[in-house]
This record gives sequence, C-alpha cells and structure tokens, in this order.
Amino acid sequence: MSLDFRPTRKEIVARLRELPQDLYESVVPDDSELRTSGGIILPYNVIMWTNPILISRGRGIVGVRKDLFSMTCTVHSISPDYESAVDTHAGVFDKLTGFQPINASELRPWGGFSTDTSTDKAKPTKYIHSQGFSMYVNTILEK
Repeated sequence: MSLDFRPTRKEIVARLRELPQDLYESVVPDDSELRTSGGIILPYNVIMWTNPILISRGRGIVGVRKDLFSMTCTVHSISPDYESAVDTHAGVFDKLTGFQPINASELRPWGGFSTDTSTDKAKPTKYIHSQGFSMYVNTILEK
C-alpha cells in the first residue's frame, strides 16, 4: 500500500488553478517574475503544505500504514492593496471549503491571518490574506 499523497495535493492545486489569479506552489516568486498591469503586481496565490501527521491508531491492529493522517495547507492571497487581497482570499475560501480531493476528507478551514509588507526598504507593499485548510488523508483502504 502506497502512502503517496501527491495525487491529493495535485487535485487541490488543480482546483485552485480554476481561479483567475496565478498560483505558485511552495515558493514565493521574486517580484520580477510576477505578472503586472500598469507597473502594479496582479493578485496571486501561494499554497504551502505540511507533511502528513499521524493522528491516531484508529484502525486497530492492522498497522500504522492504514491509519488516518492529518495534513494541512495554507493559501496566501497576495495583492498590491488590502481589498483585492480580501477578494482573492474570498475566492480561495469558496473554492476549497468542503472540497474533497482523492484519498482525503473534505477540506476544513482552520484559521488564517492578514498582514502587509510595508517598509521603506522593500517596495512594493504587498497585502497578504492567508487561510489554512486541514483534511484527513489515507481514507481509502486497499483490500
């Protein structure tokens, strides 16, 4: 039995790619790589993952490979102004809340935060609205 959760992650990434904003996985691109309009960056999303965490031995004596794991991701919606960061976040929240990828439970929002990168030394200021999602993985048992 394989404990490969890449198909689960790929399905979530594919769902986020349905949104109009660019999506980057586990990397924050350099400003020069971002799409712009009139010299201003366009809103984009960055998804980051945790590794699976064993949550219980809920399936008895069959072994750890058949137990449930928990996995989370955080999506950072990044924009040149606060309102567009909130709007971009709203699309992410709607797209992923309740979505059930292969070999996983539905995605459940678990928290987030808003921040900005305002400083005189690093322009432009970016507004970041982040949202965490959690799910159980390893839900399909092989016979």
